[in-house]
Amino acid sequence: CEGAANGHRQQLPSMYHVCCECSANGAILKCSCHAAYYCGSACQQAHYAEHKYKCTDRLRKDIDKKQKVVERMKTQGSDAIASVELMLLEQELAQVHFKMARLIMEKLQVATFDEAETHCKQALHLHRNVEASRVTLRGDAARAAAGKLADKAARSGLF
Repeated sequence: CEGAANGHRQQLPSMYHVCCECSANGAILKCSCHAAYYCGSACQQAHYAEHKYKCTDRLRKDIDKKQKVVERMKTQGSDAIASVELMLLEQELAQVHFKMARLIMEKLQVATFDEAETHCKQALHLHRNVEASRVTLRGDAARAAAGKLADKAARSGLF
C-alpha cells in the first residue's frame, strides 16, 4: 500500500485515497510519513505491524535516538567493552541509514534524492568508523571484550 502502485506517491483528494488495511475508498487518516492512508484508527493499528518496516518517519526517530546514544557513548570512557559496544551500535545505525535511503529511493521522489544521498553518506561514514574500530581493537583486551559481547553481536546479526 506504500505509495501508488507505480511507486509514486500521489497527492490526491482524500476521496481518492484507498485504505491500506481494508482497501476502502475515501481514506482520510494518514501516517506521519505520508505513505499510508487509512479509513480509521482501527485500520491504522491493524496495519501497523506491516507498515512499521516501511515508515520513514519511524526510521527518522530511530536514527535520532541511536545517534544520541552514539554521541553519549563517545563522550564517556573508552574501555575495550565500551569500544566494542560503540562499534556495534555504529554498525546498527549505518544499517538504519541504508534502509532509510533505500526506502526514500523506492518512493522515487526527486525532491528527496538529496536526503537519500545524505543517508548513504552517513552510513558509509559509520561503516568506515566501524572498520577503523576493528583495526584498533585487535589486542587481548579487545578479544576479551568481544568474547563478553559475542552473544549481543550474534543476536543483532551484525557479524
